[in-house]
This record gives sequence, structure tokens and C-alpha cells, in this order.
Amino acid sequence: MKILNIVNLNPKPMGDILAFCRDRLKNGKGAFLIPMNPIKVIKARSHCDFQKIIDKADWVFPDASGMKYAANILYGEKITLSAGYKVMFSLIDQAERDGASVYLLGTTDDILRIARTRFLKNHPELGIVGMHNGFFSEDEEPDIFSDIAHLEPDYVFVAMGEYKQEKVIERLRRVYPNAICMGVGGSIDLIAGRQPSPPKWVTKAGIEWLYRAIRQPFRIPRFKALPIFAFLVLKTRFLSPQN
Repeated sequence: MKILNIVNLNPKPMGDILAFCRDRLKNGKGAFLIPMNPIKVIKARSHCDFQKIIDKADWVFPDASGMKYAANILYGEKITLSAGYKVMFSLIDQAERDGASVYLLGTTDDILRIARTRFLKNHPELGIVGMHNGFFSEDEEPDIFSDIAHLEPDYVFVAMGEYKQEKVIERLRRVYPNAICMGVGGSIDLIAGRQPSPPKWVTKAGIEWLYRAIRQPFRIPRFKALPIFAFLVLKTRFLSPQN
């Protein structure tokens, strides 16, 4: 499905994402998953390197209500959303069941330690083979990537915020392409209890962005992309309909 500049959006349900990942690992292949939201759509329009990364990803899935509304406006279709943090937690479940291993990259050392403890409390058989904070220099990056390749994790979750985390994953995959890699933003902070989950009624209403803006006002500048996204979707629908 094409929504604006995102030409490879795959709105199949989460079960299909999980099956895809399991199949890739079974066949000795990794994959690059990207949760897609309107903020990333607009970011990619002004950053061609980000757009190229998205275009080459193995599975780009909609994880925000704006993508659902856009699909309805452009195509009259009701698509399935798969929240990025839910995909991560489901992949963790799957990793434990399959005896697969996990590496956590990003956020801070303190949050990583807390998240590791909580992951293992809920998933005692989960193999977390390594962790590293997200505050490393360009000179340090090759050694970190080499360490990840040596550990051979099946899943690598990168928590550095959109655009930066996808660029890191793209570089990591040149060194170690055999893992399922996904940028997870604040999901590790979420499991560590540093970021609360939105109430169910907020998620159902599709206003997670407003909930986050109220709780974390520093995020408000990011949301200026939302009216731009809405305008471009409407412009596309009524002035240059997609085929």
C-alpha cells in the first residue's frame, strides 16, 4: 500500500509479522522492520537518506492512527494497526518460546538494567545476550557492532528515537545482517516503567499523540508534522488521487 511517499506499507496483522520473522530466522536470514507513523512519513520527505532506508526495509507496518485514517481517506480501506511496542513485546514472547536470543541497544544503562530485570521476570527463559546504551561515539560504533556480530543475537531492538535508530540499524546490518532488527523508540523505557502506557480508552480513540504531548510537553514540536501529514493526505485524495 502507498501512502504519500511510503510505497511499501504492509498493513497485515501482527500475527503475520511474527510468522514472517520466525520464517526469516528459520531460513538463516534477518530482516529490518519499521513501525510507520505520520511523523516518520514527513521526516522522510525532507531526509532522502531516511526515505531510502524505509524503501529498502523488509516490512513497514502502520503503528499510528494517522496511517489508518489516511488509508481510509485514500482507498476507503480499514487497515490493521500494529503498535510498535506491542510488536516488540510479542517478538520477545516469541523469542522465549523459540529459544531465540535478544540484544538491546539504546537508551541509558540504568534503564537497560531495569528493563532487563523486568523482561527476565516476565520471560525467565529469554536469552538476553547483550546490551549497550545509545550514547556512543562514531569511533566507538565499529567495536559495538563487532561485539553484536560476535554474539549473534536473533533479535536486535534499537531505542534511539525515529530516524537516528533507523540509520544505526542500516549501518549495523552491513556488519551483521542475520538478526531481526527494529527501532523501538521509547518501548524499552516503557518496560522499565519510565514511560507509562496510554490508557486503553486513549488507544481506542486514536489520540496517543495527545496523551504523550500532555505528559511530555517537550515532545510537542514533533507533532507539528501531524497537520502537514493530514493536509498532504487530503491534497492527494482530492487533487491527485492515487491509483
